[in-house]
Amino acid sequence: MKSINDHEWRNSIEHKIQNLEKEMKEIRECLTTKRNAEIDLQENFEDKKIKQMNVGWKYEEELCGIAEKNSSSADNVSPINTSKGDNVFFEDFKLENTLRNKDRDMLQYIYSNSNDTQQVIVRNSHIHLLRSDFRYLGPGKDVEITFLTMVATLLTNDERTKTCGKARRWYLPANITNETLPYNNLPLYQRWKKMHYYDLYMGSLDKCNEIFIPLLFSKHYILARLLVSLKKVEVWDSLADKDSPIVYSSKIKEILRNLDLGLESQIKNKPANFSFASFIIVRADYVPKQPNLFDCGFDSNEERCFIACWLAYSNYNLNREKLVKDVTDFYLSRKS
Repeated sequence: MKSINDHEWRNSIEHKIQNLEKEMKEIRECLTTKRNAEIDLQENFEDKKIKQMNVGWKYEEELCGIAEKNSSSADNVSPINTSKGDNVFFEDFKLENTLRNKDRDMLQYIYSNSNDTQQVIVRNSHIHLLRSDFRYLGPGKDVEITFLTMVATLLTNDERTKTCGKARRWYLPANITNETLPYNNLPLYQRWKKMHYYDLYMGSLDKCNEIFIPLLFSKHYILARLLVSLKKVEVWDSLADKDSPIVYSSKIKEILRNLDLGLESQIKNKPANFSFASFIIVRADYVPKQPNLFDCGFDSNEERCFIACWLAYSNYNLNREKLVKDVTDFYLSRKS
C-alpha cells in the first residue's frame, strides 16, 4: 500500500511541476511580447509594420472623403481657414495656472500662430491628426469624429500591450457602424474586413469583457459600454437625466444587430442563445451632466487641453519624439 501511495505522490509532484513549467513558459512568452512591443514603440515601429497598416490608412481617408461628400453643409464644420478669426490659439483657453510646464509648452506650440496647418502632430499606423485638426478641441468647438477615432486607436494599442495582445477591452471607432462606410454592396463583415477593423480594433470575442462604442446622433455623442458577460449595454449620455427614457434605444438595438452580423464567425463559438441583440439596455449611473448643448461632456477648457496633451505625449504617437524636439526648439526660439 505504501508503494502505491509513493507512486501517486510522485505522479502528483510531476504533474504540478509540469503545470508550473507551463505557467512559466506562458509568463516568459508574455514578457517577451511586452518587451518586443516596447522595442517597436521606441523605434517608431518597423517599416514593414507601417506598410502593412498603410492600407487601413488609405481606407480611413476614403471614409473621410465619403463622409464629407454625404454630409450637408449645415452639419459640416467649415473648412480650415488660416485667418486669425477662424483659428484657435492657446490664449483662447484662458486657463489658470493649472498646467505643467511641459503641457503648457506643448499647447502653445500646437496652437501657435503657424502657417504650417498641415503639420502632423499625432500619427498612428493608419490615422493622423494635423495641427489644423486640433482647432476642434478649442473652446466651444464641436469635437470631431477624427479625434474619437484616434482616441480609440491609442486606447486599443495600450490595451493590447498590457494584455500581451489578448485584449479584454475593445475600443471601437465611432464610424464602425456608420452607413457611410464604403463597400455598401458587401455584407457588413466583409466591409469591416476591407477596412481592417478586425485587425485594428478587435480581437478574440471569447477573451473580451467590455466593448466601448462612441455613437453620434445628430451632433451629440453618447457612449455605449457593452458588458459582454452580463449581456448588458450601459448608455453614457451627458445630456440625459438619470430617470429619463433612453431615446436612442432603437438605434442602439440596430447597432447591436450589426455587431451580430459583423462578428458572426466568432459568435458561432459562443453559447447558442448568445447575441448582442438580446442585451438589455440601461442608463449608466453617475454620468456628469454637460452644462450646454455643444461640448458632449468636455465642459471645461482644462479637459480639452488634457485630451490634446494626452494625444501628443502618448507612447503610441509615432510622431512623439520629433514633436517633443520641435516643441523644445520652439520654446527656445521664443526665449531668445
